[in-house]
Amino acid sequence: MTFIRELIIQKDITIKDSIMNVVIDWLSDQVFIFTTELDDIRIVQKASNKFPESRLFNTDIRSDELRIVDGRKETIRIGVQFHRTILEVYLPGKVWNSVNLTTVGGRVYFKEVSAMNCKCQITSGKAELSGNIQELNLGIVGSSVTGEKLIVDKLHINSTSSKLELLGDFSVINSSNKGRGMVIRSGIVPERICSVGTGAKVIISIPENDGFVFKFDGLSIQVRHFFFK
Repeated sequence: MTFIRELIIQKDITIKDSIMNVVIDWLSDQVFIFTTELDDIRIVQKASNKFPESRLFNTDIRSDELRIVDGRKETIRIGVQFHRTILEVYLPGKVWNSVNLTTVGGRVYFKEVSAMNCKCQITSGKAELSGNIQELNLGIVGSSVTGEKLIVDKLHINSTSSKLELLGDFSVINSSNKGRGMVIRSGIVPERICSVGTGAKVIISIPENDGFVFKFDGLSIQVRHFFFK
């Protein structure tokens, strides 16, 4: 908490354009994505007074797409150590066409965002997710991802050496996991589950139901029945 108190707002802009697609390309540190009652998009970057102005975020608007890019990507050099920073993105409370995020070594807080499509590419980082998303794609490498209060029609997961724990309502689940493991606890019975695991422990918990068809192809597998109260 001391680290956060030391940071002050270094850049603060409001986007009034008609935006339906948001892309965030960030290197590291913390990224907060919130839904608010604001009419416009607000982007805030916090850092210490020593953080170079030239390395603050950049924006690019093309048609109805907003790109937010880490300013450090253009100036990064091997051996250079950067000061810590926080990016905060405040989105109006509507259903977005797409919200996509790429980060390396970052910590992501994705809170109560509604979108038709969402793609998160996270490498060596952490993420906390919640929201109502029609199609959610998670590409995770060496990371830890948790989610709660998720409502997802189609969930696609491609994870390597990562830990995932997701809680919510999932209609379709497609996952491929290599190493470590995944836990999904669904409050509804999914229409379809397809899970491929290599050296990974996969737990998928669903409510009591009238039955389903289960097929598997593997060397070792255990099936247990979980109940929701």
